[in-house]
Amino acid sequence: MVIWPILMLCSLFGFAAAEDMLYSRSLQTCMEDSQLSAHLFKFTFTPANNTLNLHMKGISTAEGKVMVKLAVIAYGIEAFTQTLNPCDEGWEQFCPMTVRKNLELPDSNLKIDPDMVKDIPGMCYPATQIPSLY
Repeated sequence: MVIWPILMLCSLFGFAAAEDMLYSRSLQTCMEDSQLSAHLFKFTFTPANNTLNLHMKGISTAEGKVMVKLAVIAYGIEAFTQTLNPCDEGWEQFCPMTVRKNLELPDSNLKIDPDMVKDIPGMCYPATQIPSLY
């Protein structure tokens, strides 16, 4: 089983927006010999409706069953962690994972349990862009 973590770190830099959200438009490697390379990665978490939107394009050298681990680390506090089975989410490109030069996860919306994200500090939400790691 391959675990593909996405760590989302809250930044101190906010931008004006009509509604609160956490978002990132980039992905950085945080593990040695990663079998996933993303040339496009976008995520947006909107606390008003507890929705996480993901979009990714990249290259995979992994094969077999994979699990996706999502984690939000805000100011050093792990505020949210959830492990997802791509097959349960309908992410056919990851179920099972095969070597691909054109791997794409089209816009996917995940409903997040409000209890899972209640500990994310409010100062993270003013449309803060946070770096993402894999």
